Amino acid sequence: CRMDGDCNPGDRCDGARCVPDGGACPPDRLEPNDPGQMPSALALDAPIEGVGICPGDVDTFAVALGVDDTLNGALRFDDAAPLLSLRLHDPAGAVVAEGMPGNATVFLVHRAAVAGVHVVEVYGTTPEARAAYTLTATVEAPPMCADVVVYPDADGDGFGVDAGQAQQCLAPDETPAGFARQTGDCSPADPWGHPESSEICGDWVDDDCDGVDAACPASVPAIQVPQWDCVGAPPASVVAYARFPDGGGYFQDGGCFFFFEGLPGEFHVKRFLTRARNDAGCATINGCTCPSLNGWPSYDRRMYAFTRADVPDAACAEVSIIDHGGEQQPVSSACRKYLYQMHFYDIPYSFVATGLAELERRLSLFPVVEVACAEDAPHRNLPFQPLISAPIERNPGWVPRAP
Repeated sequence: CRMDGDCNPGDRCDGARCVPDGGACPPDRLEPNDPGQMPSALALDAPIEGVGICPGDVDTFAVALGVDDTLNGALRFDDAAPLLSLRLHDPAGAVVAEGMPGNATVFLVHRAAVAGVHVVEVYGTTPEARAAYTLTATVEAPPMCADVVVYPDADGDGFGVDAGQAQQCLAPDETPAGFARQTGDCSPADPWGHPESSEICGDWVDDDCDGVDAACPASVPAIQVPQWDCVGAPPASVVAYARFPDGGGYFQDGGCFFFFEGLPGEFHVKRFLTRARNDAGCATINGCTCPSLNGWPSYDRRMYAFTRADVPDAACAEVSIIDHGGEQQPVSSACRKYLYQMHFYDIPYSFVATGLAELERRLSLFPVVEVACAEDAPHRNLPFQPLISAPIERNPGWVPRAP
């Protein structure tokens, strides 16, 4: 303060602080708010200020608390001495919390055990205590949570595994990072594989955790296959595509794969890709698009197209087959998903997904088309070899087919 007018009625300015002037202690604007004469509620959205305690006075305020609500109160006054303090009564009148003195501040923290109107009392610590004060209070509601068992979910597909499960108190829509609320993931490192997934047909991998792969739907004459050479804008039935401006010496430049809606709600993929050459003198030696050095002929049965996660090669498991070993061998991994077996005959297109949501999920998880030669496991001279890859782009001109 600088002058007496800066102080509450009944106080004077001693040049720095407001102190009692020795006269009568006038009632503040909230009186009487003594025990038994409480106001309706303690204002929690703004401080109570400009009020004071006179000798022998006790001020009371009411606040409604629910079970496990936490009341945080702070009483501040302009004196380093512990002139004032706080206490809290529960609805039955019992004192359930006392103020904790600080530097010219008294704190009160209480977690309610019962619901109802609680009473906050401000009182002098001595019969002569006289001081102006500011009282603030907030109520924190208890966290809305329940005990839930969660399961480690390394691949983030919403399903976890039993090993490492934990119980946590969570809100209804809360799931901690790295965990899932459901268990049963049979492919804990593969974001595609879980009990509610759809099968990538014909890859001999169990994607929906039912123990078997699914056969691909049979081709039917009604499927309308776009005729597109990868040049210019794609037809309206093409949903997305991956273009290969450079065939890498393995294929003619300018090829592509495109995803199209062949029947309403049913999506397929077609290639427009031609081998660059396939003769004994070709310079690229890989035993897949060209003969290998030891005389193995080019063998397109080892060549596959995949939708692939956009990760470094070292993080993406290679795919291998057994030459003449039959079809029952995995041709998908957690990073590479079978798309198309690259026989250059009798495979006009390949089934991808039933439903746009499943197609979009696949293209989002695996946003690259890659053509690679699978390893021929019994013959190490025919190793796994990526040939070309390109990002998948959406066709802004795609128009869904009418059912």
